[in-house]
Amino acid sequence: MEAMIREKTDSATSDMADRLGTIDWEAADHELDRNGCAVFRQLLSARECEAMAELYPQEALFRSRVVMARHGFGLGEYKYFAYPTPPLITALRPALCAVPGPRQSLERGDGT
Repeated sequence: MEAMIREKTDSATSDMADRLGTIDWEAADHELDRNGCAVFRQLLSARECEAMAELYPQEALFRSRVVMARHGFGLGEYKYFAYPTPPLITALRPALCAVPGPRQSLERGDGT
């Protein structure tokens, strides 16, 4: 059973890697520099986005919640998923972390 789950996760990660391969990373780098974020419009399907949004009210799925105004960062909030994360996140995270580029320089904090 565990091997079957691992195989499904590996397959989903491979699918995410294929999707990430279609992104114009140079444009994403410029967008990140210009706006402080980059939007990948075709990374997730509309249904996948809807499914993720439907999880937001389910407090048990999250380990913490950050209210932006409390920290002087404007309006809104965000939450960190608890483990195990939803399958979509479980597949996306290793695929996204494997992509070289501007994200790695940000993690280092050196801007290179």
